[in-house]
Amino acid sequence: RYVYRGTDPNNYIKIGNTNWRIISIEPDGKLKIMTYGTTTEWDASSNVWETSDIMNEFNNFTLQNGMVEGIFNIGAVSSGSIEEIKNQEKAKKWTGKVGSITLSDYLMANSKQSVCGNSNSGGLCSYSNWIFIEFRMYTDVVWTMTASATNTNSVFAFNPNRGLGGDRAAYTVGVFRGIIPRVVYLSANLTLNGSGTFSDPFILG
Repeated sequence: RYVYRGTDPNNYIKIGNTNWRIISIEPDGKLKIMTYGTTTEWDASSNVWETSDIMNEFNNFTLQNGMVEGIFNIGAVSSGSIEEIKNQEKAKKWTGKVGSITLSDYLMANSKQSVCGNSNSGGLCSYSNWIFIEFRMYTDVVWTMTASATNTNSVFAFNPNRGLGGDRAAYTVGVFRGIIPRVVYLSANLTLNGSGTFSDPFILG
């Protein structure tokens, strides 16, 4: 699995009139891509993705050319190292058209893994993470699809308005409005043209 990391990697992709960013190239060759989704509550009261308000809203989305259903890791997370977090997420899977970023997607986007792999505390970590930078101008929290294992009505998010840290924390659903990125998978059989930079994004060949 190849993960795009750092301040501004060449992972821009344009599909139709929508700008996306590539999170990763999966082992099966599919691309996991992200764009701005919506700003809303995650759900009225529950942190269960499969029955959440946002899952229902997102999965009314019509997949465009090249987009395919994917398997999303939705296991609840308590705490731990990045490897422990990934393993907790992998404990439960959901197959669907549209998901969101996971907590590990956010943490893995940092180029300074030895310092920032488990937390994005401080400016050093925030500004070596392109997902943080993508949303840094907003004042809302940015939701992941990763539920808290210790609080049944909380979901992990990061706060780009909390100083330079953007620290990840579990926020209560039904109380906080936030940005929910939209994440889909692209087929492994596609050809990409372009260099992936902001001015020359990948386009589907």
